This record gives sequence, structure tokens and C-alpha cells, in this order.
Amino acid sequence: MNTIQELRTILSNRIMILDGAMGTMLQKKVFESKVLNDDESDAGFRKQEANLELLSLTNPGMVIQIHRSYLKAGADIVSTNTLNANAIMQNDFKGSKGVVFDMNKASAQIARAAIIDHYNSDPTRLRFVAGVIGPTDKVAFMAESTNIDGLNGILFNELYDAYLEQIRGLVAGGVDILLIETITDMLNAKAAIQAAKDINREIPLVLSFSIPDTHYESAANELLHGIFSLVKYASPLAAGYNCFSDMGKMIPLLKDLSSGCSCYTILYPNAGFPDEKGKYPVTAGKFSQDFLEYFERRLVNIAGGCCGTGPDHIRLLAGYAGGFIPGKAV
Repeated sequence: MNTIQELRTILSNRIMILDGAMGTMLQKKVFESKVLNDDESDAGFRKQEANLELLSLTNPGMVIQIHRSYLKAGADIVSTNTLNANAIMQNDFKGSKGVVFDMNKASAQIARAAIIDHYNSDPTRLRFVAGVIGPTDKVAFMAESTNIDGLNGILFNELYDAYLEQIRGLVAGGVDILLIETITDMLNAKAAIQAAKDINREIPLVLSFSIPDTHYESAANELLHGIFSLVKYASPLAAGYNCFSDMGKMIPLLKDLSSGCSCYTILYPNAGFPDEKGKYPVTAGKFSQDFLEYFERRLVNIAGGCCGTGPDHIRLLAGYAGGFIPGKAV
């Protein structure tokens, strides 16, 4: 049985649990330990202290501890530390653009090692590695003739090349799933999807879109058509939403996606909206309870957490999810 068959078999029988946040967990650890080099960067570059993806090369032990904590909490899928591990985002840091492949390969290998360790102690359930592919901070354009000056723009082919390098690293490191997440720009996501298809069509794709709470009404209307078109183009294993705070507003969107697309669904919100100190207010108990209506309506196949969530959120979520029948079979 190949990976996609294994995943479909599991998803047909129970709700799978994705892990929680990697970035906010690492930020906390970095702040507490000051493990990254805090030397002054050259003009025009950010300090490496902010480059959390580099930790997969400089401090893999810190990263694997987080994976292990999520596996212990009940996660079925662990996500690689690669949200910003592409050449476009790494260009902000001096020297990091040249280690993008290594960064992604190492991140996948760290996640795989955590799963192997966990499987040896608990061989009753399969676990999977999702290679995370995040957005860039640039607006994509197709034509070279497009005037992108002042728009923080980038050409589609440049995006494609950047994602190609990232995905090659993730595949070399042994991921089971390619998770293209926090999608707000359809051309950014399409470049990642095309790169994934060109590298290995056997690795299942998962797409997750982000609609900011502060722009919910306008963004939802604008994105809805693009979401359905992109899902049809990609033919993913699952599609859904992440990096949002208002669970109530997402019910109709996930319902439409579930009924309109021939794939499983995924949902992983933030633990609320951070305050001025960067603290996320939603407790593990409330976070899990907010999923109940989704579980009762059978809208979710894969549930997890995004910004501000930790092992406690995932532990309670896994406990709740175990009592419900999963969403539609595909």
C-alpha cells in the first residue's frame, strides 16, 4: 500500500490530527535561550535571529523536541520547519539563500527521525511528515511586460524556480505530503503546485487557504472563485483553511468547499489573535471546543492548530476528535 492509499484508508475511518504551530514554539525557545547568532547584519539584511527555518541546520535538537511533543500529544501528521524556506524569503538573510535545499532536506529528515522514534515506542498508528510550503511576501505576475515597480512583485517563473528548489529538498528529505499553506495569492500557490507536480506526482498535495479575519467579507468573496479553481487544478488529497481566528465565520466556507470539491477537508486555526505582547488568548480547552460544531456536522477530515497553538491544544483536540465520525469519504 502506498502513502496516498494509507492516508485515504485512515481518513475514511477517523479524523486525523495535524500538529500545532512550529513558528511560535520556536520563537519562544529562541527568546528564552538566545541560541541564534545575534551579530549585526550587513545593511539590507535581517538578523539571523529571526530566521527560524535556519534552526533546522544550526539547532536540529530544538526542532525535533517540538515534533516529539506534538507526536506525544496525539498528532498523526507533523509539519516541517520550512514555512519560509524558499530562496525568495531567505534572500532577506545574508548567506541563507545558498542553503535552501539543505534547509528543506534537513527539516524533512528531522521530522522523519521524530516519527521513527515515536513509532518505535508506539507502533499502533502510522504517522506522516508534511513538507510545509508557505507563501512569499511578493505579488505574482505572469508576463515579463508587467510593470511591477513599486508593487513588490515577482514573475511566475521566478516563483516556480524558488518552489522547485524547496520541494526538491523536501522530497530528498523524505516527506509523505506536500502542504501548500497560508494561501492568499493564487499565482504563488499555482507556482508551488506546478513545481510539486513536475518533481513528483505521487506525493499527495494538501492546500490550505488563509482569509484574514480583518478582511473576511471582501477577501472571502474575492478568493472563493480562485479557491475552487485552484483546487480543481491541483486535485489535492485535502483542501481547507488555516491561520485565522474566528471559527464561527469559517463554517459556511468549509461547508461550501466540502460540498463543492472532491477532496478531504483540513482546518487548523490560530489560538485567537495575539495581543500587544504577542500572547495568544485562546486556551486549549476553548480551542478544542470550537471544533465541536465542525465535528458534529462532519465537515473536517484533518484538524490541527496554527499560530499560537501548542501541544496542549493538540492533545485536547485529539481527544475530542476521537469521539466523532470523520467527514465525507472520497
